[in-house]
Amino acid sequence: VNCASLSAERIFEDHENLVENLLNWTRDSQNRLMFTERIEKYALFKNPQNYLLGRKETCEMAERNKEALLEECFGGSSVSVPEMEGVLWLKEDGKKSWKKRYFLLRASGIYYVPKGKAKTSRDLVCFLQLDHVNVYLGHDYKSKYKAPTDYCMVLKHPQIQKKSQYIKYLCCDDIRTLQQWINSIRIAKVPTNPKNQTRSP
Repeated sequence: VNCASLSAERIFEDHENLVENLLNWTRDSQNRLMFTERIEKYALFKNPQNYLLGRKETCEMAERNKEALLEECFGGSSVSVPEMEGVLWLKEDGKKSWKKRYFLLRASGIYYVPKGKAKTSRDLVCFLQLDHVNVYLGHDYKSKYKAPTDYCMVLKHPQIQKKSQYIKYLCCDDIRTLQQWINSIRIAKVPTNPKNQTRSP
């Protein structure tokens, strides 16, 4: 789906109900559905080692090890959320400036480390809970929002169609990091994941 007014798009997940998503759009929405083949949607399952092991670089892995890794993450009654963490650029609310923060993804949401604090659970600040937001790929944010790189993602509620203080803009230093974060957030939002019911890092 292409969210035209925000220059953002996302891939619908296989478990999502298309009509329910369309009902979130306003009557005058300029959003569009695009039916295209997006091989990156399943890249996580073809090469899980590049997304689930937290490595910065891509690597090769034997097929049996890939299957074991997928079974470990998706097998059974729960889904193991990759514990992504690292420095991302955050667009400050209502401002054109972007600031670096150290972010961590957990089953309960996305957290950041306040300036001068350690990466311990008690010091983390909840940036966003994932229950009612989707992750979008931002386009041309370098010129539109003065982003430091072209590798941007947007986190917002599906009913928000125009600029809002409730939209969060994050920017990564490279395409690899962006893909890892987007796929990890997609995993964290899997509806059958009981860990998403918790509210602490």
